[in-house]
Amino acid sequence: MARRRIRAAAPGSGELPLDPAPVSTRRALIAVAVFAAVLILGGIGLQQLVFAAPAGPLASCHTSSAISRYKFGGPQPMCIDVNKRYTASIVTTKGTMVVTLDAKAAPQTVNNFVVLAVNHYYDGMRFWRIQDWIIQTGDPYDSGRWSPGYYLPEEGPIVPAAGWHQGALGMARPPNGFVNGAQFFILKLDWPNPGPGVTYNYFGQVNTAGLAALQALDSTDRIVYIKVQVT
Repeated sequence: MARRRIRAAAPGSGELPLDPAPVSTRRALIAVAVFAAVLILGGIGLQQLVFAAPAGPLASCHTSSAISRYKFGGPQPMCIDVNKRYTASIVTTKGTMVVTLDAKAAPQTVNNFVVLAVNHYYDGMRFWRIQDWIIQTGDPYDSGRWSPGYYLPEEGPIVPAAGWHQGALGMARPPNGFVNGAQFFILKLDWPNPGPGVTYNYFGQVNTAGLAALQALDSTDRIVYIKVQVT
């Protein structure tokens, strides 16, 4: 059966639709197999496929009750301290992007990202949406419609104090829908005019050294894992 093509928003539209597409168990199994092959060919041993529990200052960052590998019974419990500095190293098949997370501007969004990241939710996920100005990930089925079982509240203004510039991270949402609980995007370029029309929960910024890896990503690339540090 032919795969449905995912419609992408035109760069000038300034919005981030989450288009529906069929989800199948077969596609999920294929995705898992491809990820395992990437890790093995990349020299990452099978023993590292066993997920480690959160440790150190993030030891309390456990997920809410899990219904399945990618589905939860509710929002993630709060575990971060907004007075501390959180940095995420997003290791991809094209290199590492170090992200400074803005816990004071978007505490619930950063907490949600941290909990999912340290519990390996994003490991192996593909950057399924690639345009010249944006990339998006966080959907285990590459459909654009996936939700982890909950939504996030809107946090921050439509245009954050830091601005929607190259390297900014935000949460995906349909133009007239709720803020997704797992899917996030990174701007490869500044948000095109006229800019967003709703709040996308800006929650972090890729450091300058990671911009080369960001620009190199294409739709074949994946997140290998995300490491979060607290200072």
